[in-house]
Amino acid sequence: MKIRVKELSEALGVEIADIISICAILKLPASSSISSLSLQDAKKITDYHENN
Repeated sequence: MKIRVKELSEALGVEIADIISICAILKLPASSSISSLSLQDAKKITDYHENN
């Protein structure tokens, strides 16, 4: 299953640009609001966001 960057940003209550920045830090392939993320990658982003 996949989730879009936009959906994850809405779920976390953060800007899309912040999610894309976290993706760059974690070296995950996402460059726009419609980029798809695996649920595993979404969890990595969520964990990073909550801990930093």
